[in-house]
Order: sequence, then structure tokens, then C-alpha cells
Amino acid sequence: MELLSNLTDKSLVVSTVNEGTTGFTMLESIREYSNEKLPGTSEIYMKHFEYYQDLIKSGEDIVPESELAWEKEMISGIDNIRAALKWSMENIPEESVKFVFKVAQFLELKGNYREALDLLVKLFGLNIKIDDTLKAEAYVNAAFMSCHMDEIENADVFGKIKIGNNVFIGNNCTILPGTTVGDNCIIGAGSVVRGNFPENSVIVGNPAKVVMPISMQKLFYLQNPNFFTIRNLGPKEKRKIIKSHFNIE
Repeated sequence: MELLSNLTDKSLVVSTVNEGTTGFTMLESIREYSNEKLPGTSEIYMKHFEYYQDLIKSGEDIVPESELAWEKEMISGIDNIRAALKWSMENIPEESVKFVFKVAQFLELKGNYREALDLLVKLFGLNIKIDDTLKAEAYVNAAFMSCHMDEIENADVFGKIKIGNNVFIGNNCTILPGTTVGDNCIIGAGSVVRGNFPENSVIVGNPAKVVMPISMQKLFYLQNPNFFTIRNLGPKEKRKIIKSHFNIE
């Protein structure tokens, strides 16, 4: 930290504070000079790429309470992510495929369609083997963003949507083409749903993820101190029980 402090004092490194988190960046001229002086080995670049690859992967199974912190780290590190993208696509294109696709998805969800679409176009231009399922999803995403940017006149995206039996869909949900939701699921309000979701799942978020099985959701209901089995009672009986429970006069 002493070395970092000295570099900051000499304006070789610039410190920034974003919502209580301190970050450091180099002046562009210093960055270019540092890149020239880095050793010829790709080890440093590989470690840099692996760090942000792990960061993007950690967002796949993240719990809702940690999602905001993850998103902030992604946004604050976007320049580093761009650098990792550039190096990996030029030097290890086969290993970069999933990383590029996940970053493009993140940019799309943040509304940065132009950069996300450019990434996918570069990915398709690498002339390497890409998993068919991943490629199909990437094409759908690219078409969706192109339509929103009026890249294709009078275009739209279509796909089969399959919703199972006994599925509760909350208010203001968006279910995108190509989505399948199994039986006995709950989709939380405001969720943006795309992909395949197994039966007996609680699905929440943007992008939507399975956060727990229905069995666990039922357990939470039963353990809730304000859970009442009064649905079949009349209004007067319900009012009496609720007033008694909450000590309402």
C-alpha cells in the first residue's frame, strides 16, 4: 500500500472512490509505457484474464443479496474487462469464447447493445469451433439487439415459449423467445426470463435464475409467524383472527 500511495502522490496512479469503494487507474500514457515494458511472457496477461473470467463466472450462481456487489465490481472493472477481452480473443481465442459471450450478455442487460453486438460479431469472426447451443443463443441475442438498434428494417425475433402447468407468473415479467419453464414454478415479479428452467423451481431476477426449489419456498411459508390457514373462512372470521394475532383493537 505504501508503494501505491507513493505512485498516487506522484500522479502516476489515479485513485477513485465509487460508492465507498476505492479503485486505482493509470494514466493512459503510463499504461502504454507499462505495456511496452512488460516481460515477453503472457503469464501476466493470462492471470489478468483468469481473474475476470472467474468474476464473470461467479455471477452465474450468485445469490440475490450478493448480486448488487457483483454488478458494481463488473461496472467498476469494465476497462480491465475490455483489456482481458482484447488479449484473450487475440491470443487464446478458443478459451475466450464463453468469456466473450458472458460479457456480451452483461453488456446487453445493461443496455449497451452496440458494444455487446460488436463483441458477438468479433466472436463469430474468429473462425473457431463454437458450441452449437452457445452459437444459437448468441445469434438470438445478436438479432434481438440489432432489432432494437434498427439495424434490420421491420425485423423481429420469434421463438417458442413453453410454460408448464401450475406456474405462477408475477407482475411485469418479461419472458423472452426460446424459453421453457417446467411445471409447478414461481416466477418473481419483474423477472426477465430466458432459457430452460426445471420444474418445481422459484425463478427470480434479471436475468432470471433459479434461487431455490419450491419445497424450500413452502418451508419458508410454514415457518413464517404471519402464515395463516384462513383462506376458506368468511371475512368476519378472518378479521377476528388477524386482529387478535397483531393485537389490533
